[in-house]
Amino acid sequence: MMGGLSTKLLPIVLLATLGALVLILNEVARVPSFEQPERPSDPDLVAHGATAFRFGQDGKLLSRIYADRLRHYPKGDTNWLDQPRIHYTKPDSAELTVVGARARTEQNGTLVWFPDDAKLTRAPTADKPQLDVVSSDVWVKPNERYVWSKAPMTGTMGAYTLSGTGFKADLDKETLELLSKVSTIYVPPPPRR
Repeated sequence: MMGGLSTKLLPIVLLATLGALVLILNEVARVPSFEQPERPSDPDLVAHGATAFRFGQDGKLLSRIYADRLRHYPKGDTNWLDQPRIHYTKPDSAELTVVGARARTEQNGTLVWFPDDAKLTRAPTADKPQLDVVSSDVWVKPNERYVWSKAPMTGTMGAYTLSGTGFKADLDKETLELLSKVSTIYVPPPPRR
């Protein structure tokens, strides 16, 4: 009779033990949730020495972002980057690098604003020299490879130095349009001997 009771209770004991193990493992494996900030204006995530990579559907690298500090704000789903260095790449195109004191990303990274001075550098290509533009209040649409500002700017490209107020740059079309108060200086290279 004793053997019959233990064989009837064994499956129940095993199920109870298995249930307890599942509950324990569930608690141990639970990912801690981020606490919501006390005020909506507080960040819900802060990362120091942040690095992010973005890849296209084909697996090719589209951008690299480095920042000394990244703060994410749930209100508006925006990120503020301190000392950002953003490299936009596109297959078969010159790389665009934007460096500034700070930047804000919006719309899931499809719009980036550099409120302070920023330096844009389009890498040289086989037929075009490097282009450097310095301005403030710079907006970048990385997916369209389009950059603009209404603030004063200076730029250099090879033997040309230019300045103006406001610009629009379409990197796919390789155009730079200066909007007003345009000045250009051309210093020819020294003659070859």
